[in-house]
Amino acid sequence: FFIHSCSLPPLLAKYSLMDETEDAAMKRNHQVDTKPSFQSLLRGDSCFLAETELEWKELRATESKRLALLKRTGDSFCSILLSYEGTFWRIMTRDFLLWFTIGLYVVLRIVTSTTDRVFAVSSNQIGALGAVMTFFLVFFHTQYSNRFDRFFQNSTGVQGRIFDVATIVKATLPFDRGVRIVRYLNGAYILGYVGLSGVYTYQQFLLPLDESYKIFTEHEIEQILQIKQSGFQSDPVREVITWCITDIQDALGQGYIDSHTAQDLRGQVLRVRAIIADMYDHYEQPLQFIYIHFIVILTVIYLPLAAVYVSHEVSTSASTPWFSECIGILALLLQCIFVIGVRYVAQVMRRPYAGELESLPVLTYAKDCCEMSLRIMYSPGYNAPQSSVESGLSRGRQQSLGSFWGAEHIMKTQEV
Repeated sequence: FFIHSCSLPPLLAKYSLMDETEDAAMKRNHQVDTKPSFQSLLRGDSCFLAETELEWKELRATESKRLALLKRTGDSFCSILLSYEGTFWRIMTRDFLLWFTIGLYVVLRIVTSTTDRVFAVSSNQIGALGAVMTFFLVFFHTQYSNRFDRFFQNSTGVQGRIFDVATIVKATLPFDRGVRIVRYLNGAYILGYVGLSGVYTYQQFLLPLDESYKIFTEHEIEQILQIKQSGFQSDPVREVITWCITDIQDALGQGYIDSHTAQDLRGQVLRVRAIIADMYDHYEQPLQFIYIHFIVILTVIYLPLAAVYVSHEVSTSASTPWFSECIGILALLLQCIFVIGVRYVAQVMRRPYAGELESLPVLTYAKDCCEMSLRIMYSPGYNAPQSSVESGLSRGRQQSLGSFWGAEHIMKTQEV
C-alpha cells in the first residue's frame, strides 16, 4: 500500500479540481488586493485574508508565523504592546470608519474654535446609545468566540478518535489491515479541511501531505477526484469513512476481531464522521447576516456621534487647552479602538480555517495527526508478560506499600 506513483499531474489534468466558471467566481469573490481600493476600505475588510488558495510554501510560512504568534502570549507587557503582526492595529490603520471619525472630530474642533457655532450631543443620548451598542457588540463577540472554540474542540477531537482507533487496531489486527484503516482516517481528516476552506486545496494541501505520509494510493486519489467532481465538498470524506467501515466488517468476517471490538471500532470511526459533519454544519452557518448588519449600523452611527460629543466636551472644558485637546483625542481613539477592535476580533473568529495568522493551525493539526497515529502503528510491539520479570520488580521495590485494604480489620473480626 506504500507504493505511490509520481504520475499525479496527469490525474489532476484528467479530473480538473475546479472548472473555469467555478474558478472565475472564486477569484471574483475572494480576490486579495495588497493595495486596497477605496471601495474595499469602505467595506472595512481590506486587511482580512480571504479564503483563497495558498501555495504550499505560503502555507508553511504562515503556519510558522502562526505558531510563533501563539507562543508570544507569555511575552512581556512592552513586547506585546509594541507588536503589530497578529494584532488589531492592522485594521485600525486601514479602517475607513476610524479615519472618518477622527477627521470629523478635527473638522468640528476647527469650526468651533474659529466660529461661534456649537455642535452638541447630550450625555444622556450618547450614553444610551453606547450602552445598547456595547451590549450587542459583546454578545456578537461572544457568539463567534464560542463558535471558534467549538471548531478547536472538533479539530482536536477528531485527532483523539483517530489515536483511539490506532491503539485498538495495533493490538487486534494484522499490521497491513490496521495501518490501512489508520491512513484512511488520516485522509478523511485532511479531506475535511479541503472541503471546508478555500485556503486548503487538493493541489496545495492534500497532495503535499500525501507525498510526505503516503496517505492514499494513486488509484484511491483517482477515486477521490471522481467523487469530488460529481458531488458536494464533503462527499470524499464520507466515501473514505465508508472504506474504513468496510475494512472493519471484512476483518470481522475473516475472524481477526470479535463483534465487540468491531462495534467499538465502528463507533470510533463514525464518531470521526460525526465530528467532521458538525464542522461543516457550523462553518456553513455563521451568525445571521441581519445581526451583523445591525452591528455595522450601530457602529456607523455611534462613532460620529461620539466625535461630536467629545468635541463639545473639549470646547467647554475649563482645563488647559492643549491638555483638553490631548484628552479629547485619546478618549475618542479609545472608543474607536473598542468599537472597531471588538468587531474585528469577532470577524477574525468567524473564519477559523482561513489564511489569517489568528486562524487555527490546520497544517500542524494534520501533520501531528498523521505522525502520531502512524507512530503508534510502527511502535516496536508488545512484550509478553514474564513471571520472573514481575517477581524481580516486586522484590526490588524500595517504597513500602503499607497494609492491605482492611486486611487487619478483617483478621481481627475473624478472630472475634
